[in-house]
Amino acid sequence: CKCSKTGCLKKYCECFKAGALCGDQCQCGDSCRNYAGSQALIEVCRNRKDKAGLSAAMEAALQVWRKRDGKDDKDGKDG
Repeated sequence: CKCSKTGCLKKYCECFKAGALCGDQCQCGDSCRNYAGSQALIEVCRNRKDKAGLSAAMEAALQVWRKRDGKDDKDGKDG
């Protein structure tokens, strides 16, 4: 995507529309809020009552937090 003003949190963002997080291939830059662990992404999904999107956002955030805290090993289990 090439979003610049929306923070990648609107349906016309290619990644957001597809239910995917923005990544290295995107050209959205520093304005992007469609990444794992983004509170803005979680709030948008919650406000839209998008249960699948909210679940995906929360799971992605949880994975980031686990890795940051060193609680995630190679097979994805805590311990």
